[in-house]
Amino acid sequence: MKDHLEKTGALFFVLGMIFLPLHFYGSDFQFRLAHFVFSRPAGLMQRLFTGNTYAVGFSSDTFSVAALLVLLLMTAFVGVFVLRWLKANPVKYISASRLTAVYYLSFVLLKYGFDKVFKAQFYLPEPNILYTPLGDLTKDILFWSTMGTSRSYSVMTGSIEVAIAVLLLIRKTRVLGLLMAVCTLVNIVMVNFGFGISVKMFSCFLLLMALFVLAPFVRKLYDFFISRKLVQLPQEALPGFLPHGYETGLKTFLIGLLFLQVLYPYLASGNTNDDLSEKIFLHGAYTVKEMTVNKKVLRPSEFPVRKLFVHRNSYFILQKTDGHMVDYFMKNDLLKHRLELYDYSKRKVQVQYTYRPADSLLELDFNDGKAWKVIAKGINWRRMPVLQDGFHLIVEE
Repeated sequence: MKDHLEKTGALFFVLGMIFLPLHFYGSDFQFRLAHFVFSRPAGLMQRLFTGNTYAVGFSSDTFSVAALLVLLLMTAFVGVFVLRWLKANPVKYISASRLTAVYYLSFVLLKYGFDKVFKAQFYLPEPNILYTPLGDLTKDILFWSTMGTSRSYSVMTGSIEVAIAVLLLIRKTRVLGLLMAVCTLVNIVMVNFGFGISVKMFSCFLLLMALFVLAPFVRKLYDFFISRKLVQLPQEALPGFLPHGYETGLKTFLIGLLFLQVLYPYLASGNTNDDLSEKIFLHGAYTVKEMTVNKKVLRPSEFPVRKLFVHRNSYFILQKTDGHMVDYFMKNDLLKHRLELYDYSKRKVQVQYTYRPADSLLELDFNDGKAWKVIAKGINWRRMPVLQDGFHLIVEE
């Protein structure tokens, strides 16, 4: 039974690496492959267990991802019998699975590690988030925004993940890297569950994968740390499959490919600190100074909107006087100085604008049935206390 579980796990993780889409990968090949092979059974399971007829998306913590993982596990379970019938050597394909998993884990840790180092994962909170009352934020946005305020913490945690990835790639340090990877992934899983971040299933998949690779060494690690016995791990954490010269060349090529895949976007853009990267035109926060409706000048107490925000991902956001936020997808015609705003029902509103950089004044004319005209002034939101990097070693400082 134990042997069958190990064989099933080996096939399951290989199938997961093939079919579970990595959306940061820059290609939708895995999604299209998973959709081609598993969309119908996953959709059937979705309708059967939830009654939902949503399109199968295979993203985040959707039911379709849970269904995909169950289908992969079932496929792996059956696949073990197929491989036995084909008389495949279980030692070889289990070892191959573990070796492939090491490189997969290393790639994911490199990706998320460098994203933290370059502030691409925990990016600086957007102005609309900074001006939202704390109690109105969801836990996931609150956590993400808090992490984004500290570049030093992001760089340190990212550097640790990169270091773990490197340890995994070196045979002599692989077991140490696996121990550190398990500890890191346990923390990530707890954060994802504790703050409701929608990558819970993927992080659990990575944790189980790390435990699967570490499993052959658990007995000796227990003897060393708990029983205080003198133990010796194998010189090669995982057996090789090629002659030494070829294996070294292939390993060098794969490691170079991993680093190139992860670092190329930053090398191409020259952006090594997302906090300082150039954002879209008009990005920022604005406080409403004047407002007219059908040529009637409103008093400040009559303003239905108190602040405007332009989000980095092309969203135009209005903050009403009660603090409620209303967001629109935005298209900016820079030549005609015109915004096209779309609400969630696809209704379009055109807004002519004039922006004066000298005094950060933004004039907006809304074409929405009424002659709305708004004059708003830019806010230096980067001077907010939460974004300052003040450091003190002792409380008296």
